Amino acid sequence: MFLAMTSLEILTFNLFHTHVLAKKKYSDLTVLIVLFSYTAALLAVFLIFDIQPASSIRSMLLGATYFFPLYFLYKITIQRLFTLMFYTWTYTLLINSFSFGVVHLFNVQDVDMFVCFIQTILLLMSLRFIIRFSTKKFKDVLEKANSSNQYHLMLLGIAILLISAGIRYYISPDKAIFLIMVFLMMVIGITSYALLHAIVQSNLSLSSAKSIASTDALTGINNQYALYNDLNELNQKNDPYLLLFLDLDDFKDVNDTCDHSMGDQYLKHFAGLMTNALDAFGSVYRYAGDEFICLVTTSLESFDLTHFRDLITQGMNESFQFRGVSIGVARYPAHGKDANSLINHADQAMYDEKRLKITTS
Repeated sequence: MFLAMTSLEILTFNLFHTHVLAKKKYSDLTVLIVLFSYTAALLAVFLIFDIQPASSIRSMLLGATYFFPLYFLYKITIQRLFTLMFYTWTYTLLINSFSFGVVHLFNVQDVDMFVCFIQTILLLMSLRFIIRFSTKKFKDVLEKANSSNQYHLMLLGIAILLISAGIRYYISPDKAIFLIMVFLMMVIGITSYALLHAIVQSNLSLSSAKSIASTDALTGINNQYALYNDLNELNQKNDPYLLLFLDLDDFKDVNDTCDHSMGDQYLKHFAGLMTNALDAFGSVYRYAGDEFICLVTTSLESFDLTHFRDLITQGMNESFQFRGVSIGVARYPAHGKDANSLINHADQAMYDEKRLKITTS
């Protein structure tokens, strides 16, 4: 009886732990009914095949079949669900192993009863800590880690679970070394997850810093720093692309006749229209002041500069008295093989167009 209670207690804790960490698809009642029904079916398998719960590795394999109802009940990827199961199952396995070791260390007669008793106390004592650790650190890693860290997280879970299972089922519990090894695995497991959480947080901070460093504060588009980074990457690939240098006509008059806040709105609206007009053809950047650059990196043959200009002009005229924009074009590698050469060529072409507008007006 106590052996069955021990197993059901572990199962209940694992399922509750999973429920706390995973986003459910259905109501709590539906989750409860499905898991209760599946557990009843699994208990029938235990009875039919006379499998002693918590006595061998076979019980862990049967427990692993909970993957299927859990995947059905929660909004989670296969990799994340495996990682989550390795994490929750490992903790209860270590708690059970520690209880098992304590009972054997003191040569208690009724092993099953005292294992169940000690395990219950340890689970209740650690419940607040493990749920807090899981929701604040483990869940953060599970949801925010990149694909590489997700893979390492799953490998970590597999390694800790396999080592814990090896200690539980293949090392004699009658020696003090058993308890020491179980305790060390608990410490190693918690420390490893905490360390991975710190790494993920550091990566997120770095990513955020890079985003801030490469974004123009006024318009929200890429800035000159991002432009040179992207140009260097493109030049290394050696694929052809277009560089458009755009300069707003008579922008100084906009600032002089209106206030600077209106000039800022003028720039922001222009940047948004330019982004939409370029669409999937490439990327837009604010180069300096009222100067912008576009990199056309895909479908060069179908890119229509006239249509691009018309879309921007039409959009600007809907909100402002648009003064126009001058555009110069440079093609890689025909007009240069480095960033400065291309920018200078496009800049000169832009000024040639601007000068032509002045002479013909």
